[in-house]
Amino acid sequence: MDYKKNKIDISYPLELIENRNSFPQKHVIPCSVLVDNEEIGGIFIVCPSQEIKYFKILPSSPPEPPLKFRMLDYKRRIFVVEIWMQFSQNPEKYLKMHLNPHDKYVQKLLKLGSKTNMISFHFYDTGSHLLSSAITNFNDEETDWFDRNYKLSTKLISDQRGYKSIAEYLSDKVSSTDRIFKYFNQSKSDFFVREGGKQVMLHEISKLN
Repeated sequence: MDYKKNKIDISYPLELIENRNSFPQKHVIPCSVLVDNEEIGGIFIVCPSQEIKYFKILPSSPPEPPLKFRMLDYKRRIFVVEIWMQFSQNPEKYLKMHLNPHDKYVQKLLKLGSKTNMISFHFYDTGSHLLSSAITNFNDEETDWFDRNYKLSTKLISDQRGYKSIAEYLSDKVSSTDRIFKYFNQSKSDFFVREGGKQVMLHEISKLN
């Protein structure tokens, strides 16, 4: 990950922050944030404290693990986005996330990634209520992946049941040293930056507890 060392102002949709304690643990939620007034797609990662310790994620030092983006499919009909973060090599420890590209919010995330060539990750410790955010720029291969799979996602029909079946099958194949974070289907809420929507800065979040 390429997290700039100079000070960056990140602000989060207020609705995302207000709902953070209602999200189920070990789930991921598509969102977006403002980074120096530019909207960047993001993934809000709801981490139990034991997983924060397992991967040694420190709020004071945003994590920079190598990334792998994958689009998996069943007979070219049902698709699953899988993102790997490698936190350790010996033994290998991966945090793996599943996202549903049949869902409009994942399509929105892919579109933003294709547009900005960037993505953000937000690790929320449900025990300490601390939030650690990291931003990464894409290399050429990742840029091509987002462009290609955003276009693919726009052609998919909604299929919650099919997606769930394939995602559960893939989750069962995860190694004992890896952790899988499932997609949280927030059908009634939009946690993306929107015109007229309220934003909150990182240092202001503690005041909302």
